[in-house]
Amino acid sequence: MSDKKNIDNSEIIASVNNEKIARSELDSYMNQIATIRKVPLSKEDKNIELEALNQIINSILLFQDAENQGITMTKEEVDTQYLAIVSQVGGEEKLNEALEKTGITLDHLRKDLERQNVIERYFNFIKEKNEITVTEEEARNFYENEIVPQNPDLKFEEIEPQIRLQIEHEKINQPISEIIKNLREEADIKILI
Repeated sequence: MSDKKNIDNSEIIASVNNEKIARSELDSYMNQIATIRKVPLSKEDKNIELEALNQIINSILLFQDAENQGITMTKEEVDTQYLAIVSQVGGEEKLNEALEKTGITLDHLRKDLERQNVIERYFNFIKEKNEITVTEEEARNFYENEIVPQNPDLKFEEIEPQIRLQIEHEKINQPISEIIKNLREEADIKILI
């Protein structure tokens, strides 16, 4: 479903294997990073700009590799995700208002939904391929060493699913980092800013 030519009319600031990255997409990622860190964003912040650009490049590379592995998302699946967001925010009008405030286009939102979901499926593929699991012992050790010292009142059973997800995430980062490194070495990446 990926349409590499379907990009809004803003300035093109980079490309990854001929897939263009618009200034608006970079600005959106920069705003997300600033929001997460709770810091004001200035257009002159080159560190956040570079971090955001690298995140976009990495996600495009992972998305492209996922597609090469046959991992995709249908238009209907993207539509379902989109309708779930519309429902969460209270209707299309409210979604359009929110998008306008953040400078994100509807096409950009749909492209992001597709990319995020395909990458999530790709991570599951890598998890299965590398037989990544979390044992009870690993979860309990994490609980004892990382959780109890800071939150002694939390019971293991209450947070075991979150602990397992965190350990799984840490374990999958190793093969993903290696994949990204290899993809970057083989990719045609052009940065125009």
